[in-house]
Amino acid sequence: MDNQEYIDINRYKRIVIKVGSAIVANNNDIDINKINEIAQDVSFLINQNKEVLIVSSGAVACGMKILKIKKKPENLPLRQALASIGQPYLMSLYTKAFAHYSLNVSQVLISIEDILSRKRYLNAKNTFEALFGLKIIPIVNENDSVAVKELMFGDNDSLSAHILNLVEGNLLIILTDVDGVFDKDPKLYPDSTLIKTITNEEPLLKNLKGKSKLGEGGIASKIKAALTASKGGKTAVIINGKKTNPIKSLFLDKNFLYTIFLPKDYVKSKVYWINNCLSLGKLYIDQGAFESIKRRKGLLAKGIKNIEGVFLKGNVVDIVFEGKPVAKGIVNYDSTDIEKIKGIHSKEINKILGHKTQDDVISTDNIIILENN
Repeated sequence: MDNQEYIDINRYKRIVIKVGSAIVANNNDIDINKINEIAQDVSFLINQNKEVLIVSSGAVACGMKILKIKKKPENLPLRQALASIGQPYLMSLYTKAFAHYSLNVSQVLISIEDILSRKRYLNAKNTFEALFGLKIIPIVNENDSVAVKELMFGDNDSLSAHILNLVEGNLLIILTDVDGVFDKDPKLYPDSTLIKTITNEEPLLKNLKGKSKLGEGGIASKIKAALTASKGGKTAVIINGKKTNPIKSLFLDKNFLYTIFLPKDYVKSKVYWINNCLSLGKLYIDQGAFESIKRRKGLLAKGIKNIEGVFLKGNVVDIVFEGKPVAKGIVNYDSTDIEKIKGIHSKEINKILGHKTQDDVISTDNIIILENN
């Protein structure tokens, strides 16, 4: 843990950079110089033949600047209104900054429904591939101006980990206002020590907390996002975005400090998605279905005893046996249809529903078995 892992720029082709509110906002104002600096750093990456996507917070802060509001409101509809007001201004700053380097950007607003629905997820993936093909730098933010509280990412750290997988990137750079992950809050404890390399979810990480004035996440959500990336076989780093040209320094300055989360074994994109996707329901199964799943077979309607939740075809649900989640998977039928066909033989599905999408409620290649099962 004491040695700093070297970041070899040649190992990374597609990079996701997460920029928090604490980076682009400064004393209740927008730090235009920092946005220009980010553009300069990304230009450096583009010149190294890298493809770059930015997940950027700051819309609410921009809205506050426009309306001269000094304190971030607690009221969710008002925060959403500020995001709606501030997003065009934020994009105008990025557009102007990147134009200085003859680079074009696009705005992509993502809602959690775009991640939860496999179809919408793949549609978004195709859009990003088209943008990369056009040499455009996507600027992504959560579409939180219209999202309901129950279906929000809540912070762009979580969103960045999902986007990293969606675009099949292999490096996530999270910009924050400290040098990385410390064993104690460095703003409160001068004797805190930087954890330079993290290979797993170490116990001390669970005790770390902290939240920025304008942001929603804090260090805990950044650690969670970085761990999600590393468990999916991707590299993640948490760096101090307040420093001069932090992204370029990450690759060029041997004395630059950061925390790196080293990747575990490679995980297929769909498996990563299922693993980290919010489950919208539960399917309670019998012994026979559990044994079948363990043998890497699909889940049939006959083995389903009960269901819970409201979900659509293509959503992810938990598979529960004896009160314990044992697997997750993508359903071939919505909750209304599964309620009608639970416990019956596959050959009866068409008779009951008037149609049959699949014999399986969840197909073999759309199920992942959870650890310790």
